[in-house]
Amino acid sequence: MKRLTLILLGGLLASGCATIRSVKTFKDPLSGEEHFQLATAYEARGEMAGAEREYRAVTRRDKKNLAAHIGLGNAAFAQGRHKEAELAFLRALRLSKKNAAASNNLAMLYASQGRKLKKAENLASHAAKDARFRPYALDTLATVYLQQGRKDDARAAVAEARSLAPANDPNFLPGLEKTAQSIGE
Repeated sequence: MKRLTLILLGGLLASGCATIRSVKTFKDPLSGEEHFQLATAYEARGEMAGAEREYRAVTRRDKKNLAAHIGLGNAAFAQGRHKEAELAFLRALRLSKKNAAASNNLAMLYASQGRKLKKAENLASHAAKDARFRPYALDTLATVYLQQGRKDDARAAVAEARSLAPANDPNFLPGLEKTAQSIGE
């Protein structure tokens, strides 16, 4: 387990320079799994800065934690830091080239920016092959198709995504309806 080191500085204002008063080493009491649970709780509440801090704690312990890299990408994306999000999703895809969540999230990032649309289409199409992610990937594909001017394909993707809408995700349908409104439905 890694240790965090806290250096206490004193006399900064009085002397114009810092002196080290003491050095204390603290052991992080949380496991990587506990940091991950905290991160997902923060993310669920929309507290992306907290989620990002906890996902980083996970990746400090385990640089190959796929879910934490995807979480970092989600947090950066939600905060409008698109380059960081892209890099996090690409790191996740380096760890697992066929990961549907990382593929779909990177595709959505590209689609939201209207760039790399062919790559976004390929990524989302790949993600749609995984039944667990199919409705999400279809929503992403609809966004890509709309960016490409393919309204009929976008409508078909939205219709299928509606039919597969997960009952346990209350945020999915409102987001899908925004996509449908963008198409003109």
